[in-house]
Amino acid sequence: MAKSSPEERWYAEVLRRVKAFELSEELEPLRQRGLAVLGRKKPYADGGEWWQDARRRGPAMPGYMEWHQECEALALRFGLAPWVAVLVCLLKGYKPEDDIGMMVMEARWPSIRIVTEATDPLFVTRLMHEAKQLGLYVVQKQGPSEATLIPVDTEPVESESSPLASRPPVDAAFYVRVETPPGYPPEAASRLHKQATWASRELQKRLGYPTKQRLRASPLTSKTDELRMGKRPLTLGESYDIIDETYEDDDMGKDQERREQIKSRRHKLKMKLIEPYRSNES
Repeated sequence: MAKSSPEERWYAEVLRRVKAFELSEELEPLRQRGLAVLGRKKPYADGGEWWQDARRRGPAMPGYMEWHQECEALALRFGLAPWVAVLVCLLKGYKPEDDIGMMVMEARWPSIRIVTEATDPLFVTRLMHEAKQLGLYVVQKQGPSEATLIPVDTEPVESESSPLASRPPVDAAFYVRVETPPGYPPEAASRLHKQATWASRELQKRLGYPTKQRLRASPLTSKTDELRMGKRPLTLGESYDIIDETYEDDDMGKDQERREQIKSRRHKLKMKLIEPYRSNES
């Protein structure tokens, strides 16, 4: 027998909650109260009938929202989404597991979110568009408040004032947030984090930011003072001063080789420390 994956184990756990909910002694009284609010004696026969009557259900119907809150409270006790309780009560033969492709069953489900504190509308629109291509939503955060943004279907128009010309620094553009419910298998969470890392890099590329495939510490960083990176370019003779300070022996025959090495190291440091942070206007 093949070993089940972490995701399959989680799905089985959610199904266990559904079965526990369906066997709850509180379910039938909740169903009867809901039918009474709707003025019905029997649950809806099928999905078609359910959707035909959708406009009638809602805040305008006396007692419906209070009953819906009861459903939400009971569903939450079993770690399920409120619509699971509503549909189990009101739709005949409803099986949440059959609709897993359309609606999630658990109250909290694993997800990846793109979070931004940017406010420029052009940039935010581009961010939403690119995130949508990756199957992700953007959450805009303003202080303690958050709102999930719904992307438009049309692609943002590029212009002289396009977000690619006025985008914020990459560290202020967005960050990726991985959300997992309690009890979610660590192996599955690890895979979700890998997906989030890939999504972050892909989004950076789509927005025109430089990306690094791997983070590697460079021993050259500690040599910025030694290589006089504060002075660009070096004045005549300064490379020889660096040679005298850096190398112990005074073999003049190696001076040209050492000058080239110093020039190469300074260039590498410039690319690591200076170029990534140049403004877009420079």
